[in-house]
Amino acid sequence: MEAVTVESQFLPSVEYFATLKQYRRVFIDSQSKFQKKSCLNRCFILTSQGKHRITVPLNKNSKSKGIGTIMIDYSMSWQKNLWRTIVSAYGKSPFFEYYGDELKSKIFCGEKYICNFNRIFLAMCLKWLNMEKEIIYETKEMAGVFLVKNGENGISRQYRQVFGTNFVPNLSVIDLIFCQGPESYKYL
Repeated sequence: MEAVTVESQFLPSVEYFATLKQYRRVFIDSQSKFQKKSCLNRCFILTSQGKHRITVPLNKNSKSKGIGTIMIDYSMSWQKNLWRTIVSAYGKSPFFEYYGDELKSKIFCGEKYICNFNRIFLAMCLKWLNMEKEIIYETKEMAGVFLVKNGENGISRQYRQVFGTNFVPNLSVIDLIFCQGPESYKYL
């Protein structure tokens, strides 16, 4: 298929990337209004306690504007807590040692806008998955398909996860990458 329009997301889900795999061109919507409970600034990972949401705090004053202008709130030490949570969840996973340092450097990069922050993570994850896509941001030329919910159109295969015996779907793609490494693309 030719193109898809998706929302900007923080460390998108495996299903999000399974959807992207089907298209050559990807339009990232960074012009719409902020919606609560979206994946713009949060994702889900698997911890020893089960599915866990991690969140990037946003500046409350900028939420009324388009998502491309929403700023990250650095008034708290959220980066350290987020990184500790990821290390606790994936530090002993088979491929953490290969990808963890790069992920950490992105988390602590200091980008002030959430959409730019998400771009950094999208580029990193596409590189790790060996997925070459034409990514187009903030354009009026949007494709006909719009991915409204987190990965609702993508289907991925089950893989062995770090915790539990029952597969937990729709987690951040870092779950797949830390567990399957270079083989991750095959599970999309």
